[in-house]
Amino acid sequence: MNFKNSIKFILLFISIFSFSQSQNKVTGLISDTTNQGIAYVNVLLIKASDSTLTKGTITSEKGAYTIDNIACGNYMIMSSYVGYKTAYSKPFYLDSDYIVAPITLIEGELQYI
Repeated sequence: MNFKNSIKFILLFISIFSFSQSQNKVTGLISDTTNQGIAYVNVLLIKASDSTLTKGTITSEKGAYTIDNIACGNYMIMSSYVGYKTAYSKPFYLDSDYIVAPITLIEGELQYI
């Protein structure tokens, strides 16, 4: 194997390793106080350290969501929907697939101060 092929092999190995590191996914359920899933809720994956947005999605008609291709790190889920108060999950460390505890949204209006 010559020098150029060695470099190509190393770069290929690094890119495959990097890609495999970001294959984690987060799944969960958003419901109301009667335990009924809420459709089309905004679900945001944010960094636990500074609330920086990482990725987002919306829930299915049954209130379920999946966010995939996530790098390892400390995160929280933020969920919001018109007519409900914004809710957050507890912070969690992601190093493999993770199921977030169900989040219950409570009806209420946004209040400005």
